[in-house]
Amino acid sequence: MEANKWDLVVERSIPFPERVEMATDSDVFGVTIDLDECKSLASYEDEDAFFLDRSWVIKTFERWQDAAEDARVYGYGKHSGQSLWQLPETLQREVFKICKAKAFEVHAYEAV
Repeated sequence: MEANKWDLVVERSIPFPERVEMATDSDVFGVTIDLDECKSLASYEDEDAFFLDRSWVIKTFERWQDAAEDARVYGYGKHSGQSLWQLPETLQREVFKICKAKAFEVHAYEAV
């Protein structure tokens, strides 16, 4: 039986928001991100090592939309009380840009 070989990899991932604060109908005031949650989904711990979960390493707008769809929208304007997926794509892209600026590195092992 051959043992698995592992490489330490470093990936950048875009976090998804917990909540979005609106200033007006069309202006995002702020975005709340739980970086610890995003990091814990991108890698998992098993036997004192962290392993990469590529399904949670987010690199594209489309994948980010899937992960962020249930984030709640608060604040002022007609979108308050909705989920992120209900916002117009222009606002979703604005939130994505804010999240992308907070991209983080994932250091974990991956089978080769």
